[in-house]
Amino acid sequence: MTLSPSARGIVDAPATLMPFDRNAFRLMAHPDDAAPVLRALDAHLAGATPDYVVQYRTRLGNGNWRWVLARGQVAGRAVTGEPLRIVGTVADIDARKLQEDAMRHQAHHDMLTGLPNRLLLADRLRQALLAAQREGHKLGLIFFDLDKFKPVNDTYGHAVGDILLQQVATRLRATLRASDTLARLGGDEFVVLLPRVSDSGDARKVAEDILRELNRPFVTEGFTLSISASLGVAVAPDCGDDADGLLRCADAAMYDAKLHGRGRVAVHDPSQACVAPPQAAARAA
Repeated sequence: MTLSPSARGIVDAPATLMPFDRNAFRLMAHPDDAAPVLRALDAHLAGATPDYVVQYRTRLGNGNWRWVLARGQVAGRAVTGEPLRIVGTVADIDARKLQEDAMRHQAHHDMLTGLPNRLLLADRLRQALLAAQREGHKLGLIFFDLDKFKPVNDTYGHAVGDILLQQVATRLRATLRASDTLARLGGDEFVVLLPRVSDSGDARKVAEDILRELNRPFVTEGFTLSISASLGVAVAPDCGDDADGLLRCADAAMYDAKLHGRGRVAVHDPSQACVAPPQAAARAA
């Protein structure tokens, strides 16, 4: 396999690499990209596609990875039909891919805290529900907002409130399992997705751990701030097996926690309907 000077600059490789075969292509690609690279190559070599087109990451001499776009065509075959030579181009698309990744991240994450947003939560919840139905286990959903957060904003300003939200996110991420999802829906509303729980008691314990962490004071911009939370818990399939219904049940349970004094955990009773709480009361700080 021979590379032109411009191609060598892109893939950071010597002029002559190794004999042309599938292994050469596999070794050039990131392990996660090797399979699609070989599928595209095999399809073209078999005559199933007019050319070879694939995007993949290639390792540079310093150990980093660079996204490239490779295009090529078989330029010669033996009398048996076996491909003898492939001619093509390689383009550096690293900047474009990084920009696409950044835009994708922004579309699925909260800009203030870096947590998954409502869109990403909906996707993960849908996937978790499918897995729970397929494998026959339960999942938990915890819906909560922060008690006494509005007075923080009113007293210290929104800049301090924003930093407090970031501290909440950091503290709770350290409390939860790697498999759990902590999402911010907006304002001071958060949801935790527990993709596998044994029962409602298991989910309640996680909610109580969250409450205990939030009850510890936060030191924000020199101020010692005390907040708490009202948390609602719903479990699937006990409370239903669709995403919107499960969120409504967890939201209703959170409203119940507020009605009974705030700063507490309430678990939705599956025998009761998930009645959407009045917006003003449910969203009160």
